[in-house]
Amino acid sequence: MNLQENLEGEGLLPFLTRITIRKLMTSNPYILRSIINLALRPTLDQKSYIYNISNEYCKGSIIMENIASSKDDWTAIQRLKLADIIIFEIHGLCPKNPYPIAKNHCLQTFQYLVYQLGISPLKIVITCDSAGGSLALEMLIDMYAPRILENVHNNLDAPRENFDMPIPAGAFFSSPLVSADTSTPSYQKNHKKDIVSMKLSKILYKEYMVMPDRNFPDNIPVMHLQDIRYGFARFLPRQILVYVGTKESLLDSVIRWVTDMKEDGGSINVQLHLEPYYHDWFMCPLLVKKKNRAIIDKYTQLFVDWAVHAVQQANDSAK
Repeated sequence: MNLQENLEGEGLLPFLTRITIRKLMTSNPYILRSIINLALRPTLDQKSYIYNISNEYCKGSIIMENIASSKDDWTAIQRLKLADIIIFEIHGLCPKNPYPIAKNHCLQTFQYLVYQLGISPLKIVITCDSAGGSLALEMLIDMYAPRILENVHNNLDAPRENFDMPIPAGAFFSSPLVSADTSTPSYQKNHKKDIVSMKLSKILYKEYMVMPDRNFPDNIPVMHLQDIRYGFARFLPRQILVYVGTKESLLDSVIRWVTDMKEDGGSINVQLHLEPYYHDWFMCPLLVKKKNRAIIDKYTQLFVDWAVHAVQQANDSAK
């Protein structure tokens, strides 16, 4: 396909957005982090919705209407505790947060919400995108069935151990990284155009996994998530929502993961939605043609309705 055909199909702005992000993602990680911080800097209108919190127990941001007016952490936390639904967004940027720092931060914060603040996991919906998918999966495994990944060759049948804390109401995955496999047909076909490329994969291993030659030790849990093919109810919420693009390098891995969940005895209710876009299209609407961008509103509303349903279902089942 030549450039003109590509532009006609994809659109100029989505094309420029994709190649720009693709280039930035493989640039110096410190420069990349600075650019991301600049791009995601909240507007004046948005600042009133954000309260940043960082202490020995919790690290992140609380996003609620007028939350910025809270006079201290305690006041902001009290408002959080009153919420009917809590969206727990998982992320962590390298190189500042090499593996497993980001996962440990998320795990510590989640446990703080539940054990210290008394917030029920049944009103928590976990959300993540891209590499956050692997963070979310490993965090949930660590909380509920940690021995699954202690020895990846012998413990795939390890049972759930933590029954003191209910599993969260739901989990939303947008273009998730759920496998370390780069040999799938979709990866081989799409990596030269998609944001997720072979070069990015190598940088991920070098900067995030701190393994320059990609000869990773066999006991690193996150590298074996794709080996878990059954027993998802041991650690996953019963309600799962997944968005992924058909032009993504990660497509085949995501589809296999979803198929495994659907065939796992009906224990997980998973919804998969496919659209003809590149990696992280839902989180980056500029990857979608302006005339087609109503699809973002459609899937945003779908997520909201799904999250409400997930919390209702979790609480009804607990009665």
